[in-house]
Amino acid sequence: MRPTIILQNQVLVRWDGDAVQLVVPQSLRHQLFTHTHAGPLAAHLGSQRMLAQLRRLYYWPGMRKDIDAWCRQCEGCTISRGPPSRPHGHLRKVSAGAPMDLVAIDILSGLPVTPDGYKYLLVATDYFTKWLEAIPLCDAEAHTCMRALYSAFFSRFGLPCQLHSDQGATLRVSW
Repeated sequence: MRPTIILQNQVLVRWDGDAVQLVVPQSLRHQLFTHTHAGPLAAHLGSQRMLAQLRRLYYWPGMRKDIDAWCRQCEGCTISRGPPSRPHGHLRKVSAGAPMDLVAIDILSGLPVTPDGYKYLLVATDYFTKWLEAIPLCDAEAHTCMRALYSAFFSRFGLPCQLHSDQGATLRVSW
């Protein structure tokens, strides 16, 4: 049984079995979504629940596609989704290119000092595997960062890295 769209009391409605849905004009679709999704009683529950909620009373062609796109752009949905259920990608040993060409590294400073004395956060991300590590550090010295990168990040990939110490603080990294 196909749904039918009819004009009833000067309003365009869609009959789908026993359900009656208001056909929403294009000019009001995003406003309806925003009011329902991000209004004072909204919970940012994602596109599937948003679609189910709106489908009870409303209809427009391409509804699923529009709601998916709007939910992907919603900052509240991103926050409520939280971190991915599996935050690390599959580890793969990369044989081509230098490892530092594949990795983004940053040091976050200005953080509150932890009871253990950590006040920096070293963040390293491998672009190919999407592997991410956040390593707390007591200082941001080069040798501290390199030791942390090797022991908590590069060694997980099986890369042939070794830290060599020449006269104390001077370090060479062999790849």
